[in-house]
Amino acid sequence: LKFIDQSSDDSMPTFSGKLKFDEIGMAEVVVLANSNIIGHPVRESGFRKNYNVNIIGIQRKTRYLVQNVKDEKIQSGDMLLVQGAWEDIDRLSRLQAEIVVIGQPSAEASKVTLEDKAPVAGIIMGLMVVAMIFNFFPPVVAVLMAAVAMILAGCFRSVRDAYRTINWESVILFAAMMPLATAMEKTGASELISSGIVGSLGSRGPY
Repeated sequence: LKFIDQSSDDSMPTFSGKLKFDEIGMAEVVVLANSNIIGHPVRESGFRKNYNVNIIGIQRKTRYLVQNVKDEKIQSGDMLLVQGAWEDIDRLSRLQAEIVVIGQPSAEASKVTLEDKAPVAGIIMGLMVVAMIFNFFPPVVAVLMAAVAMILAGCFRSVRDAYRTINWESVILFAAMMPLATAMEKTGASELISSGIVGSLGSRGPY
């Protein structure tokens, strides 16, 4: 990607070639009246130097500016179209108080699906099920190995995204059921209940 607000300063950061398509996004930014970038051309705005995002267009009232944007002076109320990594856009939203980033960049990033990773995720899930069916590993170990494999294979953007997908209600439910099941088995309660059910319903046919 080539920055249109580039200058001769070689120390400015550039997009890494390692960035994937789903890691790059666009957002609209409104310039407030007290912003110190008002009156400065886009190439001197510092968006690229400080936040590693690129201004690719400007909406000024009813006009849309997309040609020679780097030489255009920013005015109060301008809506800037910026492009960059989602995490950089999110950082711009959090750290720059003189502009307003419309929307929630982190939420928008989560909407970008990793469709190319679906077959990999399916294979990992299938291997996990096979390992559990044939008792190659204990169920807990198989699940943990599958989770680690998902992260290493890039099925999640980050460990934080993987953490967000966990259904904590189910985790708490299973965690509470395991000691209860152990206690019922050791005290004979489970055998008593199962015997009672079989005794009362065993003589009854399906019809």
